[in-house]
Amino acid sequence: MAARGYYQAFLSVKESVRAVLQGKNAGIQADMDHSKWYRELFEFRQLSQTAFPKIYSTLTSMSGTDLLPKPVSRKIPALITGASQQSLEWIAKNGDGWIT
Repeated sequence: MAARGYYQAFLSVKESVRAVLQGKNAGIQADMDHSKWYRELFEFRQLSQTAFPKIYSTLTSMSGTDLLPKPVSRKIPALITGASQQSLEWIAKNGDGWIT
């Protein structure tokens, strides 16, 4: 499952690289797209903690299958940094804490 999250992030980075190769400023493009890369990876962390998650995307679909092993505790805490470039609303909804 983690591999899928990494693959989705890879596809996002690939889009950014394509934009740079077409003449966009690399630094500006990375700043604009960093938050998207982060969300792609984070989404699958949450799904791994859900019983029988349903996934439907352009890459794959999955339902009726559970991901094992599950965490020993109910949830693996996630502390989100300010460098993730997410809104405070997103951090409050998806994280357990915020590190500035």
